[in-house]
Amino acid sequence: MINILLFGPPGAGKGTQAEFIVERYGLTELSTGEIIRQEVATGSDLGKEVALQMAGGHLASDEIVIDIIDHCIKTSTNVDGHIFDGFPRTLKQAEALDSILESVGHSVTALISLEVPREVLINRMKERGKNSGRLDDKDEAVMNNRIDIYDQKTMIVKDHYKKFGKCVEVDGCKTMDEVAVEIRTIIDALR
Repeated sequence: MINILLFGPPGAGKGTQAEFIVERYGLTELSTGEIIRQEVATGSDLGKEVALQMAGGHLASDEIVIDIIDHCIKTSTNVDGHIFDGFPRTLKQAEALDSILESVGHSVTALISLEVPREVLINRMKERGKNSGRLDDKDEAVMNNRIDIYDQKTMIVKDHYKKFGKCVEVDGCKTMDEVAVEIRTIIDALR
């Protein structure tokens, strides 16, 4: 089983690349952002709680996200692996993921980090916000806050997997297709 962490700041292109990976390799995509946005859209209790956090550009709490991932991994059967989009975002989440995967006899195969400078990220999120309806892509202060949180709390996750030799960096400023080819090359080498 292959378990890929697709990593990068907001606007790096993780969702787009995850779609390509799912299509090519048949991995199950676990996008905490998408799961949470669905909860917000349905107005569930979880959705209401997370909506308050997201409105200020904050991340959903570790506990909520870990519970979601734990449930998804333990209920997915007959899969070739997972592509994690936007998870883990904190060291606590990374350590929890390692434990969850270990409990089912697996581990993280690689963290693929999409490297994109801040100004490019802001421009991408503004463009995405025009069409996506995502509230967190409409306010530049919120966008900057999300990137700041990524820099302060999430970059440590990359360091966590780097020490195990599981981190590969990809230039996320290349075209979508060029990034996809580079990611495919990495995954093919891991299989």
